[in-house]
Amino acid sequence: MLKTFRVTIIALCVLSATCSVARSDERVAAMDKAWRERGNKIKSARVRWEVTSTFPAGGLNNDAQMIALPIGSLSAKIKNGLKIPPKDVSIVTQHSISIVGKTVRYEYDSIDWSLKGETALPHVKPHRVIATPHYTKSYDPAGVGDGKAPVGLYLKDKYVRDSLGPASLPIIVHCLTNQPHYDVYAISKLGQIVINKEHAKIIHLSCQINKPPETINLWCENTEPFLIRRIEHYDIQKQLTNLVTIEYRPDTTLGSFVSRWSATRFDILDRSVVLERLDAIVKEYSLNEEILESDLEFEFDKGTIVFGGNNGKHIVGDNGKAHMLTNEDLMRPYDELVQIVETRRSIWKRWSTYVMLLFGFTLIGFLFIIRRRLVSQTHAKRT
Repeated sequence: MLKTFRVTIIALCVLSATCSVARSDERVAAMDKAWRERGNKIKSARVRWEVTSTFPAGGLNNDAQMIALPIGSLSAKIKNGLKIPPKDVSIVTQHSISIVGKTVRYEYDSIDWSLKGETALPHVKPHRVIATPHYTKSYDPAGVGDGKAPVGLYLKDKYVRDSLGPASLPIIVHCLTNQPHYDVYAISKLGQIVINKEHAKIIHLSCQINKPPETINLWCENTEPFLIRRIEHYDIQKQLTNLVTIEYRPDTTLGSFVSRWSATRFDILDRSVVLERLDAIVKEYSLNEEILESDLEFEFDKGTIVFGGNNGKHIVGDNGKAHMLTNEDLMRPYDELVQIVETRRSIWKRWSTYVMLLFGFTLIGFLFIIRRRLVSQTHAKRT
């Protein structure tokens, strides 16, 4: 009797485990289906949002120490309480994205820090990127270096790499579920998936990613359409690297659309240090309005130094004309480079004028000679 009871208990346990796995597989498949169906409903989209980034006092200490000269000059001061920046710094940036099929245009403000000794100065720079199935083109109008040289790049990427950061990730995840490169949380990309916890309203997925080795935890609603509410990234040491929480509003096309989100980034050198906290709010959006892919295209402004593309290294002149640059040209200060290009253009314009005049005079002389010969031949025939 006891033996039979034990066998029965073992059988029930095995059956229970089997049913649990089956239910997990079915639930994951249902989530995958719901996310794909949402992506298929989006033919075009425009979204504009605002991001408030807060950099905590002392959050840049590790970065400042790494580049400080002489080496180690800041270590003692930081141990004695020096904080870089000395107090919390909040910066508001603007972002927008336009989507037509597989073409994506992303315009955004980036925040770069200039670190020198104990000083940390933030710089907000606008960027513009368009990615198509054939090419990616980016434009940095604020320039590089001293900020005078606007730069354009043609890249081999077929997607907007910067759109996968915390300042825009929830929009990408919600709108581009099925798009290659953007489908970072598609079921097929999440590796081994385990349902850790399941409650009436929330289901917790733990996903093991091999490249790079990390763990991604997704907290999703437990009913269709299984909206992602929380994203956690852990490194190979199981330390939290990024955290994103998302809120939604009702939408007639998709059922729900992102309304706002918050994110936290931790220092790669010390995961206990918060580098940045950001809060984003969607200001306006539209779905499936008539947008042409050509509406998303843009041209580089005059004076932009461009790398890549069919023309190689060049600077953009009047009417978009490309003026080729040498490696020696790129070593010059931007103002000097522009002046040299203008001088070359002026010389070429002057010489082209001379050539045209010479060609014109030559043509007139040639026609005069032909006319004289024809007149002579006609006179000879008459006589």
